[in-house]
Amino acid sequence: MNSMKEYLLKNFEQAFVLLVLLSVVGIYYLAPFKLAFLNFFFIPILMAGYYLGLRYAVLGAFLCIVMVCAYAAYDSTPFMYVPEKEHIYLQLSLWGGFLILSGALVGKLYENLDIRIKASEVLNLAYQQSQTELETANTELKHYTENLESMVEEKTRNLSESKQIVEQLKARVEEVLHTSMDPVVAQMLIEKRLRNEKKHIAVLVSDLHHFTPYVEGKQPESVIQELNRYLKDMSGFMDSYSAHLDKYTGDGYMLEFGMPIDYKYHSLQAVVCGIRMMEFMRSSAYPWKMRLGITSGDAVVGMIGGRRKTYTVMGNCANTASRLESLCTPGSLLIDEETYKRTSTFIEAKVFHIDDVNRKDRDNDIESVIHSLMQQSTRKPEDIDLLVLLGNKLMQYGDSDQAKSYFLKAMRLHPELKEAKIGFAEASMQTKNDLIQLKGRTSGFILYEVIGLRDFLVSSAIPEEIRHKFGRIIQQSNIPSELVWPAEIISGQLGHAARTTLLAYALADRMNIGASDRQALVTAGFLHNCGHQIVSHSVLTKATALTREDILAIQRHPEESVRIMLRHGYDDRATLECVLHHHQTPTNNGYPSRKSNKPISKIARILSIAEVYEALTENRPWRDRWNPESALEEMHIDVANGRFDGEIFEAFEKMIISGLNPTS
Repeated sequence: MNSMKEYLLKNFEQAFVLLVLLSVVGIYYLAPFKLAFLNFFFIPILMAGYYLGLRYAVLGAFLCIVMVCAYAAYDSTPFMYVPEKEHIYLQLSLWGGFLILSGALVGKLYENLDIRIKASEVLNLAYQQSQTELETANTELKHYTENLESMVEEKTRNLSESKQIVEQLKARVEEVLHTSMDPVVAQMLIEKRLRNEKKHIAVLVSDLHHFTPYVEGKQPESVIQELNRYLKDMSGFMDSYSAHLDKYTGDGYMLEFGMPIDYKYHSLQAVVCGIRMMEFMRSSAYPWKMRLGITSGDAVVGMIGGRRKTYTVMGNCANTASRLESLCTPGSLLIDEETYKRTSTFIEAKVFHIDDVNRKDRDNDIESVIHSLMQQSTRKPEDIDLLVLLGNKLMQYGDSDQAKSYFLKAMRLHPELKEAKIGFAEASMQTKNDLIQLKGRTSGFILYEVIGLRDFLVSSAIPEEIRHKFGRIIQQSNIPSELVWPAEIISGQLGHAARTTLLAYALADRMNIGASDRQALVTAGFLHNCGHQIVSHSVLTKATALTREDILAIQRHPEESVRIMLRHGYDDRATLECVLHHHQTPTNNGYPSRKSNKPISKIARILSIAEVYEALTENRPWRDRWNPESALEEMHIDVANGRFDGEIFEAFEKMIISGLNPTS
């Protein structure tokens, strides 16, 4: 009974339709006029189509048609109000067709409706799920919004802590790396730009005289502390002049210049670095004397070693530098002939003889005479008698190589001059006797002992009166050399700042500029190009036309100069503005600020004129020096184009012309 009840509840629609159909069949069976009741069959068929679908509606219609046709075949009397029997079947056929069609249409409509209802239910379910998810998301968003500030603070704190840890690790790695390898080498190694190659370099080898006896009887801690203090002082010069520290050898060390970065003037970097080290040691309280040997030449450079590698140099260049250092008298610097040829324009040196090691007394009188004659020859480079006299004095002093160069200059000016020919021949013979044999070399060569740097203020383009009157002021300025010289050496312009400052100061004095502005001009004159260190050395020494990128790089140097000055405590406003604007024109063109509305100070305009004149009258990597007349003529064109202040240039021109030609 229960199963029947469950079946009826589960299939109520089918049972109800079947009941209606049976009721219609019963009524039809009892009705006397069958044709009149045929339309009753539409009721169960339409209900079947609505509740049960297309299939059951069509099957029910067929069942009704079969049943009615069976009635008609069994007993056609109830259908006889139709005249012909064929008409009965025709009417039944029409009725049956409409019955099937009605059932099919209603069934199809039901199925479509059912599909839409189910789709609506699915959409409704999805909507409810979306609504639930939206409410959940809204709740989470509300919670997130309420806690956003604290979460941001927490994330920021975590990021800050992570960054601090990374920075600490980076600093530790860099510290370890820098203690074992040159930072430039390390960076190039990381970037895979370090190559094994043969290149021209300069090698400096240093040693401390009598260091071994000094350490005997002293505590190890005291010795190491003192030695580290000395090496720390020397490392400042190494960094300033771009030296690569190859190795420490107890109290000595070996440096290379021109590697890994191939600076054009690496020999000059090495010699100036050595001179500055010597000067520092002479003025310090260290109880030792330094010996330095410098050579220049081709060598093989690269990374060598097994698990632990080092960037070093191989070849005669390093061996010869070590040998030169051992030949030095304490407190002196020896260089080879190649280094001398590359640096002779900037340094004073004399031929070194082996017996100089034990020689105690120097002929100071003849040295002063030679020095005076050299200064005169700089001012009068075409004085033949002066050149021959200087050559003879150098022969007398024993410097046959320099003597030969002066005799050769005289012969070029006067090819038939007998005194010059004889002097040149004698100097050549003596040069052969000066050759020193070193182990490992098949031929001898000349060594030179460096006396120091030449006087940068001596120039044929600068009146001697100006140098005598203001030279001491320029030389006594307290500007650190390491802020000026390294940038000048890279571009081969050593002494540019000193000569520019001398000319600018003399012009300012001539124009009655105040003392404070003149002092600002001295500082600005020395430091106006220190920002060149951010410009690639290949650009500064480029002999071909500069690209747009090269020009833009150079035009950034005034701003960099100001930044460097501020880092070193130079904060005087007039000085900084002078440096920043020394490439601005009176019409506010130029760089770094094109079309600036800010007025250009008078000392900046003075510095601009002095710098251009000095640059034109001195040698540059891409051209030879101009004579003063040609330089002034070229600057006249710049005045016409608005580059220089006409009034200031007129005063400058008069100062130069009257100084170089006092009788005119």
